[in-house]
Amino acid sequence: MTTTPELFDGERGRLFGLAYRLLGSAADAEDAVQDAYLRWRRADHAGITAPRAWLTKAVTNLCLTRLTAAHARHESAAGDALPEPVLTGGGALGPLETVEQRESVSFAMLVLMRALTPVERAVFVLRTAFDYPYPELASLLDLTEAGVRQHYSRARRRVDAGETRFPTSDSGSMRLTESFMTAVRSGRLERLEDLLVADIATWMDLGGGERVHVRGRDAVRRNAAATLARFADVSDFVLTEVNGGPGILFLSGGTVVGLTVVETRGGRISALRTVADPARLAFLRAQWNAVAGVSRGNEESFFRRLVIAVGDLAQPAAAQIALLEKQGLRDADELALEFDAYFAALKHALPADIVAVLAELDALLEEMSGPTGPWSFEALATAPEWVRVRELAARAFALLGRSA
Repeated sequence: MTTTPELFDGERGRLFGLAYRLLGSAADAEDAVQDAYLRWRRADHAGITAPRAWLTKAVTNLCLTRLTAAHARHESAAGDALPEPVLTGGGALGPLETVEQRESVSFAMLVLMRALTPVERAVFVLRTAFDYPYPELASLLDLTEAGVRQHYSRARRRVDAGETRFPTSDSGSMRLTESFMTAVRSGRLERLEDLLVADIATWMDLGGGERVHVRGRDAVRRNAAATLARFADVSDFVLTEVNGGPGILFLSGGTVVGLTVVETRGGRISALRTVADPARLAFLRAQWNAVAGVSRGNEESFFRRLVIAVGDLAQPAAAQIALLEKQGLRDADELALEFDAYFAALKHALPADIVAVLAELDALLEEMSGPTGPWSFEALATAPEWVRVRELAARAFALLGRSA
């Protein structure tokens, strides 16, 4: 049996995903995983016949200790703060292929799970997110199978009784989020009317203990203006996947200074959860720095992908559709989202004349996006705006070629 650090490293991602779901804190999850590693190094490996189960139990017990201590003080591990956000597009929390897996890392679920007892939370997470059968759960948690079933039943009832319906991350939700981002960035908040459900709820964790919760379309619209004033120095908005669903990053000079997680229901936005507390953004900020081009090597990689995306956008409609299908993209919105991510990561490093053209192209793509945008393959070929997209992309492609 392999007992080297490589075995633990192979399990580290899964263990972090488990600890994060249990604790709702990336920093605490990292600590729990590190403590499990220290236990692993000190353990008698000759007596460990199932390393994966041993590590799962170690991390679960470490998390239960933290949760039990907080529960005994009649408080959650995070108080009433929002969970620490995590970028999930790169698999940081493991596979998110099923509805249950995505729900298990959503802000809505992480908040709801604070109402569960520590054992209920462990049973619920291991059962729903990791598909552990009841007999294995009983062994992991030192409970009877009947006890495990009882804990799961109680947890399921409490979660189902919650008012929040969990968000999705399909292309429709992403387009809706992009429309919201465009309205906010432009400052034309009257556009929000058709995007928000009447009873929309928002939560904001602004740092320093300041937290805001408002409900209702009018209140949210008024609060949005105040929020924008707080982020006056924001230079970029980036649409990405956060905690398994759509999220908007607020960037200032390439640094993440805030984010909003968007939840949807019935084709409209039902909830907004904003985190601007620097302490709660630390993990996500490190993730963003790793993928957004802090190092020269990353910048070169993003530059190559930006050139490819712009070259694709410069193609005639028929060729554009063929390229989309060849890349496995479901619609032109997804290409626009990729372009926006590359552009945001490189804006600080590109010459001003290139930035100006790319910014106009980015704005046009956003204007064309949204629930009514001409983004189906069929509509794309006849959209009059696409002529301007191709013109700007061709100009940007030439400029990028000269700057390479």
